[in-house]
Amino acid sequence: MKREIRRRIKEKEKSLEKAIKLLAKKKGYKSLMGFPYKIIDGFVYEALISTSSGDTPNLYIFIQSKPLILDEIFWKVFGMYEEAKKQPESFHIKGAFTASSVMIADFYQDFWEEENQEIVAERILDTVTLLIEKSRKKVFDIDTFETFISEKPNEELNKILISIIKKDYSKAENMIGYCLKNNISGGFMRGDNWKDIIEYAKEYING
Repeated sequence: MKREIRRRIKEKEKSLEKAIKLLAKKKGYKSLMGFPYKIIDGFVYEALISTSSGDTPNLYIFIQSKPLILDEIFWKVFGMYEEAKKQPESFHIKGAFTASSVMIADFYQDFWEEENQEIVAERILDTVTLLIEKSRKKVFDIDTFETFISEKPNEELNKILISIIKKDYSKAENMIGYCLKNNISGGFMRGDNWKDIIEYAKEYING
C-alpha cells in the first residue's frame, strides 16, 4: 500500500514539474534542470521549487540571485573570461566556474490541495514572480547587493569581487590578506598547482 502511495506521489510530482516547465515559458521564464529562471536588468533570478509529501504536504520556494557583472569579474580574475563569455546565458547558473548566487527570498506553506496540476503550476509561478518583484525593490544594483550580503557568512569571495568591480582595491587587498592569513578559501581552484581564486584575485589587483 505504501509503495502504491509513493508511486502516485512520484507521478504527481513529475506531472507538476512538467506543468511548471510548460507554463514558465509562457510567462517569460526559461528552465534549467527543471527550475525556472529569468534575467532582469542585469540580475539573474533562479527559482528552486521543492515539494515534500507526507501527512501534510509542503511547498518551498527559494529565489537565488546575483548581478551578472559578478560573473564577468570572476572570469577575468580567474583568467577565463574569453572562454566563458562564449557560453550561453545558462552558464551563469550551471557553470562550474561562476560567482555564487545568494538566496534573496523564500516562501513556505502547506501545499495546495488541487488535483489540476496546471492550476498548481500557475499559483507557484505567480508566487515566484511576486517574490522576484519584491526582492528587486531592495536589491537592484551592485551597491544594494553589497549591502545585502554584508552580514552574510561565507561571502568573502563575492565581497572581494564587488570591491574590484568598484575599483576599491585597498578594501579588496585587505579582504584578500585576511583570507590568505586565515586560510579562507574562495571555493574555486584551477591551474597546474590548483591555486585558489583568492590568490588569483591578489595577482589580478597587482597585475
